[in-house]
Amino acid sequence: METETVDNHQYAWLSEVLPREPQRVLDVGCGRGELAAELMRRGHEVTAIDISQEAVDAARAAGVPAIQADIVKYPDVAAPGPDAAAPGPDAAAPGPDAAAPGPDAAAPGPGGAHPGSAVRGYDDGSLFDVVVMSLSLHHLHPLEAALDRVRTLLVDGGLLLVDEFAWDWADRAAATWFYDAGSLLAAAGVADFTREPGRIGHDPVERWREAHADHTPAAEMLAALEERFEVTSVRREPYLSRYLGGKLAEGGSADIVEELWRIERDRLAAGALPPTGFRMTARTM
Repeated sequence: METETVDNHQYAWLSEVLPREPQRVLDVGCGRGELAAELMRRGHEVTAIDISQEAVDAARAAGVPAIQADIVKYPDVAAPGPDAAAPGPDAAAPGPDAAAPGPDAAAPGPGGAHPGSAVRGYDDGSLFDVVVMSLSLHHLHPLEAALDRVRTLLVDGGLLLVDEFAWDWADRAAATWFYDAGSLLAAAGVADFTREPGRIGHDPVERWREAHADHTPAAEMLAALEERFEVTSVRREPYLSRYLGGKLAEGGSADIVEELWRIERDRLAAGALPPTGFRMTARTM
């Protein structure tokens, strides 16, 4: 990779932890579909879901066949795609003598596919070899129910990849750096970032806590993950620059993001800033 953009950092990590052979992957909270599109480009069979219809529409526009669904209920409740055909008026209903499926019949997989069509085959009734959760877990409530569902959707020994925001690890130095950098980017006209002119002395830690009160803390996420999966690695990572990169105006310079990343990474190495993100790999027990 020629440049180390924020996405490239994530993609490089995925290159390390994902098997090279095609996997059946569930992308939970796919957003606008960038990650799902990259996984598809690499040859994986991807099912992308998001609870937001707006995100699903954007992902579909980008060529990702996303599904509107809540992970807690998926795949029992999932909105069909816009091209799904409704039964015609002449469609016959099952007759009274139609045989009910036997107790050993497997449930259909996403999109109606039988789980036996999974790349590595049907295993223990589960559907996916890999579940990827990129910046979605801290938004999911109830957390425990979401992770319980993820566990049931993974094959025995399946891989869970979590790329997350650890907002509760931020200290005063981190909050101050974030808001100062964001204000400068907004003043330069390159970022959609709320400045607070006239609020001299507003405590950045208080502002940070107020802004993220509805986000699940990393400590709770990690504890819930460790209860349900065999955690194989946890990397504490920079995240503030990635956060700011998401606020750059459309067409914003990748050079700005990379410079912010470099500064944050250097401050972490020097102990002047804490990590505010983590990347975790885990297996079903």
